[in-house]
Amino acid sequence: MSWKPVVHLCKWIARVCAILLLLLGLLFGLAQTEMGKRQVAKWLASALSRGLKSQVKLGKFDGLLPFDVQLSTLTVSDKSGKWLEVEKIVLRLSPASLLKAKVGIKELSVNAVWLDRLPPSHKKDRDYTLPSWPKAVPSLTLERFSIERLTIGPAVAGEEAVFTVESEITADKARGFVGSIRFERIDGRKALASMSWTLKGRVPELLVNVKVEEESGVLSSLLGFPGMGPLTIELEGEGPITGWQAKLSAGLGEAMSLEAAIGLVVQEGVRVTGDGAFRFSPSVLAAPLRTLMANPDGRFFVDAGYRRREEFIIHQARVETDGADLELMGRIDLQRRHLDGEFSLEVNDLSFLGRVVETSTGGRLISHGVLLGAIRQPEVTLSLSV
Repeated sequence: MSWKPVVHLCKWIARVCAILLLLLGLLFGLAQTEMGKRQVAKWLASALSRGLKSQVKLGKFDGLLPFDVQLSTLTVSDKSGKWLEVEKIVLRLSPASLLKAKVGIKELSVNAVWLDRLPPSHKKDRDYTLPSWPKAVPSLTLERFSIERLTIGPAVAGEEAVFTVESEITADKARGFVGSIRFERIDGRKALASMSWTLKGRVPELLVNVKVEEESGVLSSLLGFPGMGPLTIELEGEGPITGWQAKLSAGLGEAMSLEAAIGLVVQEGVRVTGDGAFRFSPSVLAAPLRTLMANPDGRFFVDAGYRRREEFIIHQARVETDGADLELMGRIDLQRRHLDGEFSLEVNDLSFLGRVVETSTGGRLISHGVLLGAIRQPEVTLSLSV
């Protein structure tokens, strides 16, 4: 056997590797020049922009790309103008981690962020699916993430508010997925939101702690409850994801409070249960309903499931109060966008309708309904018994 072809092939591979290393070295060296850094900024801005819907502009890069990088500014705008501005981003990577095929971020810090408003949601273009988890997630360690000043405008939260943000994340096979994040208001009345989690094991065990407390109501506005008062949430849960359990306690000013036991099962799909009690203030209801719901206490039960890109099922959802009971169940086919469900409502005393029709009313109502057809325009069949 002649070894000449093998030797020739090895020499050819060595030459290609040498050329690739030389090119990488040249690119690395070019990236350290002022002209190279400007070009990198242009490439990244172009890649992040989405036409007129989202235009990204990057400021000046400094430092040793890509291991020790400082970016002066980042702005995002749309047809209505600028809605996000970020000042002084610092990114420090660990070269040793990259050599081990891991992503090690020593620091990702931001000096200041201004969020003036939220961008349009473009809901009409969205599909009825949830985002899928990446098939392969590399080992990742984020030793420190921080935003020194996160300023949220009145258009977002009803008033201007300034927060500081701190977080750390680790994700690898040995330690699992571990992390924490904390938001704290620093410009006025107290507002604090924190979350820590651990997910690890062959059959993954999940430990979660969430705490939200405030005095102003700005966090409740961010979650879509403007003017309802300060928000408080406490959630503590642990167990395998095939049978995870948690305790939830929440309040929304004087408007509502809730205590519940939460269950989670993740197998072929996701199934969530909630069983608990609530108390609400009649003042949040329309005047005719205050008589019906004079007793502020009630109970609820929810058992719902989701199968990725296939269906969303409400096995049972029930709300019980002294004045009325509501129950529903059904299924949404996410591929066909088809709804098939039914509900029942029982009202124990119809006297509250007297305020609406301005005459004396009474009796008891039992109703049953069926929803069938396209999600946006289902056909409704309703039967009533008084």
